[in-house]
Amino acid sequence: MSILSRAKKALKKSEEAPKKKTTEKKVVAEKKDAEVAAQDVAANLEMAQVIGLTPLLTEKGFRQQEKDTVVFRVRPFATKGQINAAVVEQFGVKPVSIRTAQYLPKTRRRGMMVGTTNAWKKAYVKVNDIHKILGSEE
Repeated sequence: MSILSRAKKALKKSEEAPKKKTTEKKVVAEKKDAEVAAQDVAANLEMAQVIGLTPLLTEKGFRQQEKDTVVFRVRPFATKGQINAAVVEQFGVKPVSIRTAQYLPKTRRRGMMVGTTNAWKKAYVKVNDIHKILGSEE
């Protein structure tokens, strides 16, 4: 399940109207709570977008999953604290440890045109319950 679909589900749950007959004060308070929850979900999604938290699906990444480690691609300026916060907010799992690796840009040539690839960072996030992140229930 992707990060975007989780955010959409959270927004749908927060927008549902209360089914019980309540007083106006309770309804207003519940609407405010729903608005705050929707803003939190939007902020969490924004944090993941700012650091570019995307899972990396490679053979090495699948081997790491056997060790309860998930591999993410993030932007080069993302810190371990920001990665930790984004994983906690998006998946509800507290990481045990985070390791990062910097990847510098490489020069690429196509005919006479010379350019470079983008710099990026790889984050290895070790968690206790990997199934919450992967979305599978085993």
